[in-house]
Amino acid sequence: MANDSSTGGILLPAPPPPLDDATLDAVFQSLVTSITGLAGNLVVPRWQPIVPKQPAASVNWCAIGVMSATVDDSPSLTYDPINNCVNYLRSESIEVDATFYGPNSKQYAAQFRDGLAVNQNMDDLLAYSMRFTRVGTIRSVPEFDNQTWVKRQDIGATFARRVSRTYPILSYLSADVQLIDDSDAINVTFIVPPQLSEPIVTNLDVPIQTNSGQDILATP
Repeated sequence: MANDSSTGGILLPAPPPPLDDATLDAVFQSLVTSITGLAGNLVVPRWQPIVPKQPAASVNWCAIGVMSATVDDSPSLTYDPINNCVNYLRSESIEVDATFYGPNSKQYAAQFRDGLAVNQNMDDLLAYSMRFTRVGTIRSVPEFDNQTWVKRQDIGATFARRVSRTYPILSYLSADVQLIDDSDAINVTFIVPPQLSEPIVTNLDVPIQTNSGQDILATP
């Protein structure tokens, strides 16, 4: 059983976690496919468990990958009284590199760069709490493979993301409080917040009230 703030110990966030690894790569893979018009099987993750055969030099294709994720210095932790938990929010900056290969690699790299500036093209990212922030320089880095120069263009883009998690940090929903004075005129235990329907009556026959004038109710 997972810990919460009433048990002590390390706290784990509630599932599901933010998108990362292969699921995050898939988001950017779909983005490149949509903006460039390249077929889905020609926009591939930069690193794969089993390295596939590279397409021929005459084929236009792209490798995409998340290179880094930098967070701000001030996460926000806010108590949620409805669900009795703490919501964690933090801003993250994600660096993505796209490498385009093929005879028209520069064309596709430029189309990707320019398409990032079109707001409608970024609509799908909103579902993942992400938005585009900036794009870098297209750099020509041809590769010599099998006695052939393969055209290659590298470009980086930066996206901002809101990271959200929920932690089981509980608040006090009720507590037993005992009131005693030196004269023993008041010696009673009550529950905060009140749970019964009758006001506390001390041996002075005076109901105890809060600062707002609400009667505090006694335990049985």
